Parts: sequence; C-alpha cells; structure tokens
Amino acid sequence: MIDYTTLTENNSPPAGCADGGRWTRIKHIGEKTNMLCLGLCLFTGPFTCCGKAAYWCPIDTKDVYVQDDQVYDSAGSRLGPVNEFKLV
Repeated sequence: MIDYTTLTENNSPPAGCADGGRWTRIKHIGEKTNMLCLGLCLFTGPFTCCGKAAYWCPIDTKDVYVQDDQVYDSAGSRLGPVNEFKLV
C-alpha cells in the first residue's frame, strides 16, 4: 500500500483532474541531479562512470497529484502510473 503524504491544507486538484486524489512529492532527475553528475565526472574523471551514479538516486523533488494510481503534474498533465515514480 502506498502512503500518500498530504502537503497542503488545500487538496484542490490541478486543472483537468477529478477530486479525490492527494498531493505528494516525487524524486526526479532535474537540475540538481545533473549538476551532481557533472561535478562527480569532473572530480573522478569522465571515464570512471561515477558521475552516472547520480542518476540512480535523483535528488530533485517535484509536487504531484496522485489519483487512481496515476500521477499528474501541477498543470494537470498525466505523467504515468504511480509505480514508475519514487514517492517521497
């Protein structure tokens, strides 16, 4: 069972999504993760593959809306099924 953490008092869904879901956070590969990868590559050398390890544990987070095992971003765009994301 997935533990959905409510982030705000206002559980209003994004545009185009029905009521009944929850706001939560996911980890994703973004700016911080890319900078960590670049830093590790520069520090350890580009051919050691240590920089690529940053992509196994992304450090960026993003607020998303989860309803009926589907994940939506704040604009209401469907991102995919909940089992494809690492919920925080």
